[in-house]
Amino acid sequence: MSKLREVFNDYLPDVWIYTDLCKGKKGGNSPGYAINLIAESNTGSFIGVDECLDIAESSEDNAPEKMAERSAKRLLDEIFYSGFVDS
Repeated sequence: MSKLREVFNDYLPDVWIYTDLCKGKKGGNSPGYAINLIAESNTGSFIGVDECLDIAESSEDNAPEKMAERSAKRLLDEIFYSGFVDS
């Protein structure tokens, strides 16, 4: 969460971040974690990015903080390109 806020605060300090944590059966016994970021425009349009990681593929790039930073920058890229059909 702090990495997301760190990236977004450079552009807009009024960012709402919600978390939804599911473990065990509620989480589908998933062996990893995921992030979904959605931005809403002033006109009510949405654009988002998703990323999922398997914790079995352990590396420095798969750390939750790195994934959050990558995803935040991808969302900012989508916003920069001004499209409402994400790439």
